[in-house]
Amino acid sequence: MNTAFLTTTVIGLLACLVFIVAFHFKTGGAWRRSPAGRWLMLGRLNIGLLFLFVVLNRAWEWFRLWEGRDWALLSLYFLFATQTVWPLRLLLHTEPLSDQKKGKES
Repeated sequence: MNTAFLTTTVIGLLACLVFIVAFHFKTGGAWRRSPAGRWLMLGRLNIGLLFLFVVLNRAWEWFRLWEGRDWALLSLYFLFATQTVWPLRLLLHTEPLSDQKKGKES
């Protein structure tokens, strides 16, 4: 059963890596200038890092003994919190659609 979990996690990690590389090249790097593009990349990065933590924790004993593991995990949680708050920031700083239409009619 451990092998099935590890295999599934590695597949998820590889899928995240493929998405990040493909999205970068498909957009020509334009994702960096788009809030939605940055949010998509941050999401895949976060999930990929989480998968990487799971793989390292299951596959290598030294990772479980690494003193910096707790700080790295705290940093990952911080990235997840950032990913959650970011769309709220975008939503709250956007004009309502009715205000945008009024501005075009003037």
